[in-house]
Formats: sequence, C-alpha cells, structure tokens
Amino acid sequence: MMSRMYITTGMNKLNVKIPIANIIITALVIAFIGAFSFYVKERCSYSFSEFDPVDGVADVTGLDTENRLYRMNNDWKYYKDVLLYPEDFKNPVQESERVDITERRYGTFRVIIKGKPGTQLEIAGYSVDYGTRVFVNGNEVLNAGYVSDDPSKAKAGSCFMRFPVYLENGEAEVIYQFSNYIHNEGGFIQSTYIGSPRVIDEFVKKRNLRSILISGGFIFLGFYFLLSAAVLKNREFFALTVCSFVISVRNQYFLTEYLLPPGTDYVFTYRLTVLIASLIPMTSMFLVIAFFSKAVPKLLKFIFLAIYTGLCLFHFILDTHDLVALCHVCYYVSLATFIVFLIHLIMFLSHKENRNIAEFVSAAAIIPLVTLMVSEAVKTGDNEYIAHIGRAQYGMLIYILILAVVINMRNVRQAMLLQEEQQRNEVLGQVNTMNRDFLQTVAHELKTPLTVISGYAQLMELQAERGQELKSPERLKTIRSEADRLGEIVTKLMDYTYGKQDKAAFTPIECSELLKRAGAILKPVCMKRSNEFITDEHSTGRLYGNFELLLQVIINLVVNASKHTENGRISVTTADEGAFTVFTVTDTGTGIAPEYVPHIFERGFTKDGGTGLGLAICSESIALHGGKIELVKTGPEGSVFAFTVPKDRT
Repeated sequence: MMSRMYITTGMNKLNVKIPIANIIITALVIAFIGAFSFYVKERCSYSFSEFDPVDGVADVTGLDTENRLYRMNNDWKYYKDVLLYPEDFKNPVQESERVDITERRYGTFRVIIKGKPGTQLEIAGYSVDYGTRVFVNGNEVLNAGYVSDDPSKAKAGSCFMRFPVYLENGEAEVIYQFSNYIHNEGGFIQSTYIGSPRVIDEFVKKRNLRSILISGGFIFLGFYFLLSAAVLKNREFFALTVCSFVISVRNQYFLTEYLLPPGTDYVFTYRLTVLIASLIPMTSMFLVIAFFSKAVPKLLKFIFLAIYTGLCLFHFILDTHDLVALCHVCYYVSLATFIVFLIHLIMFLSHKENRNIAEFVSAAAIIPLVTLMVSEAVKTGDNEYIAHIGRAQYGMLIYILILAVVINMRNVRQAMLLQEEQQRNEVLGQVNTMNRDFLQTVAHELKTPLTVISGYAQLMELQAERGQELKSPERLKTIRSEADRLGEIVTKLMDYTYGKQDKAAFTPIECSELLKRAGAILKPVCMKRSNEFITDEHSTGRLYGNFELLLQVIINLVVNASKHTENGRISVTTADEGAFTVFTVTDTGTGIAPEYVPHIFERGFTKDGGTGLGLAICSESIALHGGKIELVKTGPEGSVFAFTVPKDRT
C-alpha cells in the first residue's frame, strides 16, 4: 500500500498531521482559478488612448478611430444654470466658468467633433449624473430621466449610453443637458469612449462579458457559501456569503442592467448604489471579525453590529444629498473598527496556543484588503471606473480564495483531530471490553471455590439437622483447601491491580494428586443433579504445568458436563501419549447441538445463559501449557472432551 505523507502543525499543544495531498490539491485549484481569472481578464480587456478636446473641439482627424478605441476626457464647453438646445448655438453663447460646477443643479455641455467627412463614429459611456438629454447634430438621441430646470418636473436617471455620431461634413455637434436634484454635487461629464461602430461594439461586448463573468461568478460563489453555511452552520461561510453578494453588485452596470427590474425608480437605485459602496468596507470588517471571532470580545461585536445596522438604515432615511457623506462615514467607521480589531488581534496572536499557519495566513491577507479599501475610498470621486465598478472585486476575490484555503486547512485540522478522538474512543472501548472480560473471568474463577464451600457447608448442615455425627475431616479439608484457593485468587487479583502480576508458575505435578483434588471439589457439585463422579485417583503419571490452571480446566469441564447431565455419570481419566498426558472428560448427558459445536471455545459464547467463559478459559490455559483441547464427540448419549499436557518442561 502507498504511504501517505503529512505536514505536522502545532495547534493547542497537539500535533496535527495535514496530508500533503490536501495542500497540493488546494494549490492546484487556486492556480487554476488564477489562470482562469487571468484568461478572463485578457479576454475581456480593452486598450485605449486618451485625448482632450481643445476649446470645445475634439479633433479626431489624425486618430485611427476605425481600428482603435479612444477615451475623450470631459473638457467640454460648459454653460451653467441654463438648458441650451441646438438652435440656441446658432448665435454665440457665453461659456461659464467651471470652478463652481459642483454647486449647480442643471446646465449644458457642448463639444464639436471634427474628422474626415463621411466618418461614422459611436460614443459610449455613462451619462451625466443624474438626468441627461443628448443631442447629436440637432437630433435628440438619448434621454436618461427627464431634464428640467424645475425640480418638481425633473426626474433622475443614469445609464450606460451608446449612440452614433456621423461626421457628414467633417464635423458633428454633441450637446449634453443635465439636471441634478438628488446629489450634493453638480453634474459632470464622465469619460466617454469614441471609435468606429465595430470598435465600440467590441468594447461593449467585452465590458458586458467582464461584468457578467465577475459579478455572476460572485453570485454563484455566494450561493455556494450560503449552502455551506446552512449545512455546516459555519459563521465564516456566512460572512463569505455576505461579502460575495455585496461584491457581485458593486458593478453598477451589472446591477442596473441585469439585476434590477426595468423601470426601477432611480432614486431607489441611487440609494442602493451608495449603500453597496458603503457595505464594501463594512462587510470586509465583518468577514475579518468572523474569521477571528475569538480575538474580539462579544461586547465589541454587538457594538460593531449595532453601528453597521444603523448606518445601513440611514441610507434609506437621510436625504439623498447626504448619502455621499454617509458613505464616507462608513469608511471611517470601518477604519476605526479595523484599528480596534488589529489591537485585539495582536493580543490574540501573542498567546502561543493561538499561533498556527491558518491564523497567520488570515492575518496576512488583511493588509492588502485594507489597502485596497482605502485606495478605493480615496479615488472614488476622481476615477470614473472606480466610481461605477470599483477595484474591490479583484481584491476581495483574492481575499475570499485565501480565506477559503484557511477554512479548508481548519476543516482538515478538525477532521484529523476528530479522527484522533475516534481512535482514542476505540482504544477506550477496547479497554472497557478487556475490563469487562477480566471481571467476567474473575467472577467465574471465584464462583467455583465458593460453590464447593457452599455445597459442603450445606451438606454438613443437613447432617447436623438430621442429628448425624459430623465425622467429615475430608470435607472440612476440602472446604479449607477451597477457601485457601479463593484467598490465593484474591491475592493474585490484588497483585494484578497493583501491577505486580507474574507469569504462571510451572512445576512438576502428580496426576493422582490433581485428580484427587478435583474429586474432592467436584463430587458434591455433581451430587446436586444425582450424578456419579469418577476419577482415576491412582494414576501414576506425571506432567509439567501449573496446578491451579489445570485444576480449573478440569473443574470447568466437569461443571459444564454436570449442567447437561442428570442421574448420569461423569468421569475424568488420564492416558500416556508420547510426550503428553491426555485427560479425557466423559459424560452421559444430552450432548451439544451441531450448530453450537464450532463456537463452544469462543469467549462470550453461551447457549444456556452463562458467562460463556468456561471453555474459553480452558482453551487459553491449555494453549499456555503448549497442549491442545478438543471436543472428541458429542450426541444424545453424551460428550467427550480431551486435552493434552506435556509431561516434561518444553
């Protein structure tokens, strides 16, 4: 058989062997996931070049828009506090200063795109938050929400837009109108992508594919963790479930286009979007605390939970203008939580019994996660990609994979500990069985001399009641002999209990003395069922063995024979057979049923409610002497047992 290789780790002063196969398989799975993620990233990646409009004019004449993607930055002409239409620009219009754009609730952006006449282009990107109307060459091509300078009429809306731009005479006019009454900052144009319809089509397909693969993958991962949490009742898996679901909807495009029902109120969508951004750091800390539950006091856990619950509720209570500030508060609270947790974690890991590979891997993975959270919090307002998609998905994916490995390590560790516990229980069970067998054997050994003593005592009592003279020195001698034997058994039992037991002493034995002693003990036992007991007390044979063990063998065989014989005869005879002396025990009883014969020497086997030890002890004792015991024959006319004992030391 192939041997299994292990790595031994210390945990709570126990050496736990983790199979190397588990580590190798885990590493291969992680490598496969990493390779697949890299493949998806490359498959869905798109490269672009940036350019800036100059004085409201975006000149693409020298750009390869037919084959390349370009990102046009938002340096468009801006007109504050006015909604201008294409016809308004037939006359010169004074451009506004852009420094106070965040204080305005509505306005207009305009850019002129120049290029080769007849060029067909497309523009893609997010609309202006949070209500946009788009005109191209005087025609309205898109309306997200409803743009108005009247707050009671304006309707918020935002979407990922795509519309054509045709340079019929070598230029095209693009106008964005916006109105914003739900955000605490004015609207602004986010980076837009420009290229040929084929290039934009490929760009959008890759963008959609990335959103579906990553966000959809997190959803299925969340369901897997949820199932694991339900089955295993594991808090770590539940924390991973929450993080997976939150990260899956971090992509605003995936949330609005694929998850939310069409026509969902945008104000609700906006609240939900900000809540998700706020939940990223909070669920990250929730995940960390779940994996280091022992490191954080219960009181602090309840405080954190109460604070986080309140912050989540406030996202649907406060005015929409305050939600961005609330999101910042969530990041600050999460950072404070992390600092408090870090202090307790250091204290927790300072104890030697808490140091192991799993804990250190989990702790080390926190650092890049927190770094990513801080980076995303700082750059959310400046980076269009982070604002709508975020980088937390990739960092959280890595962190989740690391924690999944940690859970696997812990499960392996627990399985190994459970296996060791089961092995200990099996050993204890075997010890209990041995103790039970030992007590049964002792009880069996004690029963015989007590039976003899009781039998002779009853016989002498009966004689006394009848007025007969008590002239029974042989009987008294037998009683005393059995009492001495009983005391010797108790002495041996005490020696065994205190670990002083010795091997059985073997000495030369006269067969006549052994049979005479057996006769004195067994005659009253046989008389209870009116059986005649005959022994060859004048045998001249000698043998080498332990007197007490051989006497017990004869007693057990005769007692068993007497149980199944009534008004019959039981005899014990000896005969020479080379280097052995053969003892034969014969009875005229009812015999042994054929189906029981193969099992009669098995420990614990009984057909009459006894202990099932008598014949088993006989077999073990004779084997100790180097002899054999067997059932020679059995039937309705009785049974014959024979056993051999060496004559000399072997």
